Amino acid sequence: MPLKINRRLFDLVKSAIAETMRVDMLYWAKIEGIEAVTSVSEIRALPLLSDCWTVACIGGWACFLATDEEIASAIEAYGLSPDVDDPFTLASALLLSGADDINALEDACFQLFSGERLCLEPDAYANPGAAEVRVQAVLRRMDDWATGIEQRGSEI
Repeated sequence: MPLKINRRLFDLVKSAIAETMRVDMLYWAKIEGIEAVTSVSEIRALPLLSDCWTVACIGGWACFLATDEEIASAIEAYGLSPDVDDPFTLASALLLSGADDINALEDACFQLFSGERLCLEPDAYANPGAAEVRVQAVLRRMDDWATGIEQRGSEI
């Protein structure tokens, strides 16, 4: 079965990033001046939509914006522990379906979530004026990833 993108959530993540202009591919989620947040339960407790000091990566936004029903469905579909707190695993299961197992989903999402592969100037995260450039780069990355997933599905 080919991989399929959860378009509702994917588009919601893109919209949230574009509207808030708050994305940081170096952290799952973070409030400026406070230690990074690396668990789903902590990410879901953040004020990502209302606090301008809060940022998250694509996977962090997916964990934050997913409905309880989407989370329960992803957990059931891939036989995950009901208390899964790893954002990489859960965000992969939330954004994609149709894989044989969670490892295939994680492999498919690696480039989408990996901050190391984002081609930006070295100081792009330190320079507040670079926010728009950073957001546009992330949105392009999301579109390229979705196109790749959809092309892979049409080749099967």
